[in-house]
Amino acid sequence: MFKNRILSYKFKFLLSLIVLLWSCGQKGSPTGGVKDTMPPQVVHSVPDSCGINFKEKKISWKFDEYVKLSGLNKELLISPPVKTKPTFKLTGKKLTLTFDTLLNPNTTYTIFLGKGVKDLNEGNPLQDNLLVFSTGEVIDSLSFHGEVYDAESMEAITEGMVHLYKNKNDSTPSKEIPSYFAKIENGHFTFHNLAEGSYKLFYLKDNNGNFLYDLPNEVIAFHPSEITVTDQIDSSEIILRSFSGEEKKQFLLESKCDFKGKLFFGFNLPVDEFTIDLENKNFKKDWKVLHWNKNKDSLVVWSSLIESLDTATFLIEYDGQKDTLIFDISKRKEMNSQEITVQQKTSAFRNYYKKPFKFSFSHPISSYDTSKILIVGGGDTTTVPITYSESNLTDFKLDWALKENSTYKLTFFPEAIQSIFGSFNKDTLTLDFSTASNSSLGNLNINYNFEAANETGILQVYFKKNLKKEIFVKNNKGSLIFEGAKPGNYKLKYIADTDDDKKWTTGNYWENKQPEMIYWYNEDIKLRANWDLDIEWILSLDKN
Repeated sequence: MFKNRILSYKFKFLLSLIVLLWSCGQKGSPTGGVKDTMPPQVVHSVPDSCGINFKEKKISWKFDEYVKLSGLNKELLISPPVKTKPTFKLTGKKLTLTFDTLLNPNTTYTIFLGKGVKDLNEGNPLQDNLLVFSTGEVIDSLSFHGEVYDAESMEAITEGMVHLYKNKNDSTPSKEIPSYFAKIENGHFTFHNLAEGSYKLFYLKDNNGNFLYDLPNEVIAFHPSEITVTDQIDSSEIILRSFSGEEKKQFLLESKCDFKGKLFFGFNLPVDEFTIDLENKNFKKDWKVLHWNKNKDSLVVWSSLIESLDTATFLIEYDGQKDTLIFDISKRKEMNSQEITVQQKTSAFRNYYKKPFKFSFSHPISSYDTSKILIVGGGDTTTVPITYSESNLTDFKLDWALKENSTYKLTFFPEAIQSIFGSFNKDTLTLDFSTASNSSLGNLNINYNFEAANETGILQVYFKKNLKKEIFVKNNKGSLIFEGAKPGNYKLKYIADTDDDKKWTTGNYWENKQPEMIYWYNEDIKLRANWDLDIEWILSLDKN
């Protein structure tokens, strides 16, 4: 009995030992423990926060835990900036910045490490790490703030820096690093620890990271006059409007002649003025038809009179630029090798019945036979007239009163259409479209008063970010009736067209010229089906 009990104890001990050894041999990850979500903390810094009379080349922080650096070179901000960025060294829990020269005397500095320091294990970034100190007897304590918007859209800017300069010469932003700078957060910027005085205020999206406005395509904004910083002036109403600082030069991107009688030109910018001539050739009538795209940055030149030429030299002038282009016409395809086709310019379905139905042909059209153009729909089957809607000879509209809530088929029978190159449509061409019921659409009536803005301007109506209607305002007051509009959210935009060129014009820093002002109606306009919605927009301007 006693012997059996001893054997039982030995067996249990041996079994426990086997289980222990087996479990020690298993691979796995430890479980349990709460995830560290606490960021590292600064225990001590040299100099102290808000310290004065700092005369050293080294600045250091000691943290409460081991940390790692993560993109500190990009995150580090020093204001006022230094000509040469300091080197940094991490030893254990201590970070040290070393400058190559002493900092400027009697100056208040702020140093921000951003998210460049994180704890070693979980990567929690350092928080609230702004270090403020002075190399003199006093910490400057004034502040200045404002907002930055994109001048064309008036959306808040989220990139770039706002600069303050003690040197207020016009050339300063392109030659000197700023005296102070501030980051932008959701369109807002704030300068802290400023000295009292007057400054030049300038926004820069710095493409090469040197704090200078020295590239032609950098986005900028500027205040037209000096900014005064005192403890008695509120700067909250200061607003900057950014624009591309590039004085863009017009140039020809592309030119080609794929077919006899068809030339293509592509430009980098919309073209204001354009002429084209054929060297050493005189025709009794105008030899060309011009077809610009909507943005007026690409052009097709049609001509039946150049088909017989072997080579042709074209002299073009556009916005003050000149080019000479030579094409070997003899090696190009015949235009008549391409069949005439047609496509809709308006939406195929559910259009407002009072709007003309528009379409375009693939070739310029010299003549058409309305007896071979048939429309079926709305209870009618009849031949219908069409008319040119543009001077390019390709765009047409249906000159026919449509009915609401109807489906139509527009048919062009063979030889209904003749191009300027003498060819006809060989096959039957068809277009299907429909009109909506009046009850499914709405009417938008806009009564406006823009007397507070410029004398001339442009009123635009947007639907789902697409420009739907535009009028040019001459006397500041009036109304815009938008009939047969689809239900949904609309936005209104007004451009104060100060140069009266019927388009928005950007700014020019060197001429001290601000971009033209943009105003948006302060809320979305919700139009419902079968509604007549009246909107009154009286523009009132804040004095900045």
